[in-house]
Amino acid sequence: MTPKKDEAFERYKKLAEASIRESLALDNDYLGHMLLAELLKEDPERLDEAEDHLNQAKALTTNEDMLLTIENSLGEIAMEQAQYHKALRHFQDVAAIDPTNAEAWYNIAEAYNLLEQVEKAENNYAHAIALEPEIIDYYTALSRMHMEHGQVSKARVVLEEGLGINPDSAQLRAFLALAVSESGDYRKAEELLDEAELLDPQLDMVEMYRLLLNVNKTRQLPAVNKTRQLPGASKTKQLPGLTNSKKRARKK
Repeated sequence: MTPKKDEAFERYKKLAEASIRESLALDNDYLGHMLLAELLKEDPERLDEAEDHLNQAKALTTNEDMLLTIENSLGEIAMEQAQYHKALRHFQDVAAIDPTNAEAWYNIAEAYNLLEQVEKAENNYAHAIALEPEIIDYYTALSRMHMEHGQVSKARVVLEEGLGINPDSAQLRAFLALAVSESGDYRKAEELLDEAELLDPQLDMVEMYRLLLNVNKTRQLPAVNKTRQLPGASKTKQLPGLTNSKKRARKK
């Protein structure tokens, strides 16, 4: 955004917040609290306020769809605050409301992963995959966890299974190339990266992994950093192309 657009957006947010607060003063409605919480969540300094309004909304409704949304939002806030046990409880509440919600099981797995409870994380990633096998992020997240713990063969199995179901996924090929290179099969890794590039020439991670592969071929180093974080990963252990947003990557 340009400075003028940023300024206009901030004015809009302030007006929207004032309007919602005025409405809540007249009618203490759960929807108003939910709307205000969503607005406040955009500011990392106001997550506690957002949480408070979500809890107020939770106390004012018995609608299961609304409770699911509230619990999921509370879980997201807890994850942002690195309160992983708390996040886990909220995501488990989402799964209790709707056991067919694959994203809930994925979020449970992410929380367990961050809590270093690998077996429970693996089981919940697998459950998310079983519910929605076309979601690419579920495979990449599980394989990433395996690689971070030196379980390269398990990572390969997950990615190969994912490719069997999603044969046109460039992202899965790129991740598989990384896993394959761990065993020293650089030729196969290069073939997979070439295939990924043909499927999606705009996939940034392909070029990054290719550079990494070339460096490791020269140095004969493993592709995965064993210090808990893959190349390009953030502190929340994300790889390029992997996001924790509500919109998960589908077939690519």
